[in-house]
Amino acid sequence: MKLRPDYDDAMAYINLMYREKADCETDLKAREEDLKTADNWVDKITEVRKKRAEEQSKGGGGIVAQ
Repeated sequence: MKLRPDYDDAMAYINLMYREKADCETDLKAREEDLKTADNWVDKITEVRKKRAEEQSKGGGGIVAQ
């Protein structure tokens, strides 16, 4: 993510890993934190995809979909 902060596929993978981790948690508070972190990654994915769509609709080639 440091090399390519707009890489939405990597964000989606991290989101899934936090959800898997949450499923393994025995502590309810830790589970909730993992799910909250996963939800934050979903928000970031949404922002990146929205920005990409706006740039593509303007004709700008700033972010390229993979």
